[in-house]
Amino acid sequence: MMMKRRFPDQVTGYTGFARIADLRRQWETGIERWDEAVEKFPSNMQIAREKLRLLIHWAEFEAAGRYLEVCNSQFDPKHFISEKFNFHKKQHDLERLARVVEEALTLQDVTVEFSGMIKQLYRNHSYQGHAERLLLHAFKLHGTQHGGDPVELLKLQAYECEMLILKKEYPLAIDKIHQLEQKMEHEPDLRHRVYDIWL
Repeated sequence: MMMKRRFPDQVTGYTGFARIADLRRQWETGIERWDEAVEKFPSNMQIAREKLRLLIHWAEFEAAGRYLEVCNSQFDPKHFISEKFNFHKKQHDLERLARVVEEALTLQDVTVEFSGMIKQLYRNHSYQGHAERLLLHAFKLHGTQHGGDPVELLKLQAYECEMLILKKEYPLAIDKIHQLEQKMEHEPDLRHRVYDIWL
């Protein structure tokens, strides 16, 4: 808010205010602030691109598709080629991940699939069920694999905590995080490797 007050008629004030929300992973607030910046500076193509990238990043595909059409009609479409590519690629990646749960995978394959994708999955309601089934499938795989890597199991439990947080089931998430902390209390190297997924 201070940036907007300090630069009330400058792009810097509005875009800086929006980026703070992006950095904090406050996606709803971030989109609202980019909307405000677009409204204030409707002819600024860079602001339009930033808003479109954020919608794609958070897998808001319907909104991103509509806004891409707006951008193409308002600006030269050639300036939005990379955003269009990412828009289609991200959808393909999520479709692929949704199908992964039906396939026979190793435990490591499952955790690799989750890495970097879980937030996008959970922001898009269409894929929440797929994400949960993939996690359950992973726990079953771990139970059938003798001598499995303990890090992989801890990562799965960390992903479970992440999903509970995204679903706003905070008491259960806190309880499971405490359990995870206790398991890693005497394993600093293990803790570092598992917590990498939250960075």
